[in-house]
Order: sequence, then structure tokens, then C-alpha cells
Amino acid sequence: MVEIVISVAAKISEYLVAPMILPFTYLCNYKSNFENLKNEIGKLRVARESVLHRVDDAKRNGEDIEQKVEKWLSDVDKIMDAAGQIIEDEERAKNSRCFRGLCPNLTTCYQFSKKAAKEWW
Repeated sequence: MVEIVISVAAKISEYLVAPMILPFTYLCNYKSNFENLKNEIGKLRVARESVLHRVDDAKRNGEDIEQKVEKWLSDVDKIMDAAGQIIEDEERAKNSRCFRGLCPNLTTCYQFSKKAAKEWW
């Protein structure tokens, strides 16, 4: 009987604690989320340039470009624009502070960190 109560209590605490911890992880990983986003955007930019060179070579040879390649390139452009906007907004808001400049604005840090984490995942 005790084992059942313990397992139920463990499961309940698992479902209650995880949603409460997630916002704090965004705050704690603020810098690393943006570094990961910047790194992934850099990798994506290199892959995009490589594909563009191949597409240009194929066009010069008179080959047709598959629709999925063109769609991938347009999707990459959208992703890079969205990520660039997040990074740009974060840079602008980086200097916004609360309590008369004594500490960073935690709400802004949380929101940008969450956006950055979702974008690079």
C-alpha cells in the first residue's frame, strides 16, 4: 500500500514540478540559448550557400531544379529572417532594465530566451 502511495505521489510531483521548473530554465540558459541559436543559424547559412552553389551549377548545365529544393531554400530564408529578427530584438532590448537599472528585466529575458530556444530546436 505504501509503495502505491509513493509511486502516485512521485508521478503527481513529476507533473507538477516540471512545468514550474521550465520557466526558470529559460532564465538560467538565457545566454546559451542565444549562442545555440546563433551557431545553428551559422550552420544553416553555410548549408544554404552550398545548396545555392549547387543550384547555380545545375542551372548553368541546363538541369531542372526540383520543387522540394526551391521550397527548402524559401523555408530556410524564412527561418533565417525569423531568427535574425529575434536576435535583433534581443540586442535592442538587452539594455532594458528594471528597478532603475539595478537588474536585468527578467520578463524580457524570459521571453527572448524562450523564443530563441524554440527557434533552434
